Amino acid sequence: MVSQSPRLFEKQRPANSPQRSGVMKGGQLWLRACVLVLFVTIPDIARSGPSGPQVPVDRQIQFVANAEKGALLFQNRCSMCHTTQEGERNKIGPHLHGLFGRQAGTLPEYDYSVDLRTSRIVWNAQTLDEYLADPHRGRPGDKMPYPGLSSKVDRDDLISYLEQATR
Repeated sequence: MVSQSPRLFEKQRPANSPQRSGVMKGGQLWLRACVLVLFVTIPDIARSGPSGPQVPVDRQIQFVANAEKGALLFQNRCSMCHTTQEGERNKIGPHLHGLFGRQAGTLPEYDYSVDLRTSRIVWNAQTLDEYLADPHRGRPGDKMPYPGLSSKVDRDDLISYLEQATR
C-alpha cells in the first residue's frame, strides 16, 4: 500500500518551514504564456507592413475631396472674380481654364501683380493649396482681395473641383 503524506496548504504550513519560490499559480502561468505569445508574434506582424496597394500622397486628395462641395465653394466665393470655362473673358481676376501646369502670372490678357508674375509658381494641387490658404504670404503686393481659405477640407474640395472644371 502506498502511503500518502498529507498535503500542506500555505495556511497549514508550519511557520518555520521555508517558502517555496519560483512556483506560479495558474493565473500567473496563463498571463506569462499570453505575454510570451504576443512577444513572439507581434514582430512578424509589424514586419509584414500594411496590406494592399499603397497610394502616393499627392493622389490621396482624390479619395477625400468632394468636387460637388468644391463647385459650391467656387460659386459662392470665387465666381464673382474668376471663370473656369475655355473662351470666357477675364473678370476682376483671370480666367482659370488650363490652370494646372501653368506658371502663375503668365496669361497675356491679364494684368497680374509684379509679385505674382515673378513668383515662379507652377500651379498644381500643392501650390494651389498653399496659395488658397494665404494668397498674400510672401507676396505683399498680390492684387487678389481674398484673405484665404483656412479650412483644409474646403481647400481640398475646391481644388478637386478646379482640377475637373479647368481642363
